[in-house]
Amino acid sequence: MSGKSYFFVQSITLNGKRLDKGKIESTTYIEHVNMNGSLLILEIADESGSMRDENGVKSGGEVVALLGNPDLFQETFTILKAPVSNGRMRVCAIQKDMDKLKKPSPKAIFLADKPTLQSVKTLASGIPIEAGRVTGLCTYHLDAGEAPSGLLREIAKDHACLCYWSRGKLHLVPYSEAFQQPPVIMLESHNPKAEHTIAFYKWLDHDFASERQNVKRYSCYSMTEGWQYSTGNDDAPIEFVPNATLSQLNNRLKHIVPLLEVETAGDGALQAGMMVGIRINKMSNENVLDESAPPEILITRVVHHETPNNYMCTLELGVLRG
Repeated sequence: MSGKSYFFVQSITLNGKRLDKGKIESTTYIEHVNMNGSLLILEIADESGSMRDENGVKSGGEVVALLGNPDLFQETFTILKAPVSNGRMRVCAIQKDMDKLKKPSPKAIFLADKPTLQSVKTLASGIPIEAGRVTGLCTYHLDAGEAPSGLLREIAKDHACLCYWSRGKLHLVPYSEAFQQPPVIMLESHNPKAEHTIAFYKWLDHDFASERQNVKRYSCYSMTEGWQYSTGNDDAPIEFVPNATLSQLNNRLKHIVPLLEVETAGDGALQAGMMVGIRINKMSNENVLDESAPPEILITRVVHHETPNNYMCTLELGVLRG
């Protein structure tokens, strides 16, 4: 079994005041490989009610978390809500920059024939960005009252990219690069001698729902080429995409399907967007390998969950379709 046994949470500061770690009953830190953003959930013992009354911990407040070990990283979160029940406060917060991207824009933003990365930087102004090789020109506009995060999702679809927040940066990574990464660890079930064992796993079986949602034909109208359509089944429903190129229409057919959920010992290095190796051994005398599991798979969501006595990671793992 993996020897990882350190604490994930190093310190928590609420509205500028350092929180006594002894009051933290559990911490859950979640990273998604989409624009949902990084989330933090704290369960805090507060029988006296001082957290809300004296420290002003409520929606709109700020949490600064120092996380990880041995590689530390710091994230700032905006509190979405902090309900109190039976002497316990539950703080739910979203990473501060992602909260900014989800707020309605006060003005319209027009991006005509701009390089893709330049458009992303305009929408995510002032936010650190780490990008792969994303090329081409694109035309988009954000209406007043719309959230930049929604348009960033569309840009990611058009260019077959992952767009997500992780460890202090907004990442824009083409699928072709994300799925070619070497695996950071090998996870294995039913083998006590494995370095990283799987404590629990389940197949998610989202293929049918994903097909209903994603199997479409995309179309656009070009002043020079006329109507254009993506490849795919002629009987599939058609969705119109303005200002798109034929390659962007075909890129929209690519999507990630969650395949497997696994639980393993806590490891602060595990991040959304990483590849891991996977080996599922069947429960039999021969210890036969389950060949339906791909040997390498992408982390689409990682949940770091820590209590005073335990630290575990739950990984949602996905494969590329389309």
